[in-house]
Amino acid sequence: WIYFANVADNDTLYRIKQDGTGETRVSGDKPYSLNSHGEWLYFTCREDLKIYRIKPDGSDRTLVSEDGSHNVIVADGW
Repeated sequence: WIYFANVADNDTLYRIKQDGTGETRVSGDKPYSLNSHGEWLYFTCREDLKIYRIKPDGSDRTLVSEDGSHNVIVADGW
């Protein structure tokens, strides 16, 4: 899957298969600095600048940090 902010739907979180099929809205979040690591997607939400994680199917959205952030990089499990 490729995960992206869909400009056509107010920058909300979408996914699409690498062959261009199966485009699906994952959540109503507006991701910034989107990262994939293991079973999670990590991102800063454009609306509140807090860091969240969410499963690739849109379930289990969890607040990771209330600190404001512009860039998120997930490296070596950290």
